[in-house]
Amino acid sequence: MTDASSTPAVRIAATGRWDDLPEVLAGLIGDNGLEFVGDFDADPQVVVHATAGAEHLPTELEAIRRRSGAPILVVATDHSPALLERAYANGCVDVVAVDATMPAVAAESVAFATRKAIVAARRSAGKRGQVITVFSPKGGTGKTVTSTNVAAALVRRARQRVLLLDLDLQFGDVAMMLGLGPVRTLHDVLSAPGELDEHKLEGFTLRHSSGIDVLAAPDRPEEAELLTDEKMSRLLEVAIASYDAVVVDTSPYFHGPMLSALDYTDTLLLLSGPDMPTLKNLRLVRETLDQLSFPKDRIRIVLNRAGEREGIGAAELAAADMPVTYELPHDSAVSAGVNRGVPAVIGDERAPFALAVTAMALELAGVTDSTTQSKRLRRSLGHRATKLVHPRRKVFA
Repeated sequence: MTDASSTPAVRIAATGRWDDLPEVLAGLIGDNGLEFVGDFDADPQVVVHATAGAEHLPTELEAIRRRSGAPILVVATDHSPALLERAYANGCVDVVAVDATMPAVAAESVAFATRKAIVAARRSAGKRGQVITVFSPKGGTGKTVTSTNVAAALVRRARQRVLLLDLDLQFGDVAMMLGLGPVRTLHDVLSAPGELDEHKLEGFTLRHSSGIDVLAAPDRPEEAELLTDEKMSRLLEVAIASYDAVVVDTSPYFHGPMLSALDYTDTLLLLSGPDMPTLKNLRLVRETLDQLSFPKDRIRIVLNRAGEREGIGAAELAAADMPVTYELPHDSAVSAGVNRGVPAVIGDERAPFALAVTAMALELAGVTDSTTQSKRLRRSLGHRATKLVHPRRKVFA
């Protein structure tokens, strides 16, 4: 079971006959990655239905569809071909045949199938996650701090499923900055045999306590040479089909994988520090992007450490024909968060830097304050409804 309590949970409605599977249901309720909702008005993403058997299944499914258009996952102890045939003939996304004597294994199987159903639904609807790439031509401007905090804000406030990809292939620090031991890296996933898909990708990511999935940079600089542009493109194709957002942290120079990432980038955050050398290099980056025909409307200039004494400000950047879209203030909460391995938007969410990053992330996600308030309310109602889903009681519908 997932242990990330801040992970954007999959909203599920449990229906049908769970009296014969009380321990399986209890295992699902204990999974922090699943959020039980109390009724269909709470907009479940998946309906998990425990069927009474093949004979009753068509009628059961018809009753569910009158109340929800969400994908239906059938759970059954019946392993008969008739059940499978009727389930798929009636449009169910999957059937999980469980053994009631092995409830922990059964709950894991149902939880996995539920998440798989979400990915399948995204693909059938033609949905793709947005790619936000953070770049600066100069080291020390705060790319990794910005990337980790944007990712955390998207998870925490926009309730999105987010992959944080470290493309600083030789000296990436994303894992270290989040206090993660990179036992699996980008090199491992791209050098693994077989075709890459969303399930294999999930097996190589690291889960931060905030709910961010992290794909760490290679352990050794020489491993970066094995990462081809084609493999990077395939990785991004799989990632945007599986996640709501992919945040890409980069090195301070253009290389093959970085150029591949640009092909998929919806928003490029160009980070500038409050100093003249960064401003000069940023102008060169703009010229390079023009030569690459990267769309100008996807570029957002971010002034980091705004308000520093003696530093240049947004007015100076605007005078140099580089208008600033976002300003992130100089804030001691940033270094404190780095030292704790906790992004400032989580560890000190009222800090000026955290507030600025959160506002930026929500704007990039197209989420308004009213939307986040509605989601928080719905999440709260869902958690309270979970108490009603007692393993020994009949679940609604």
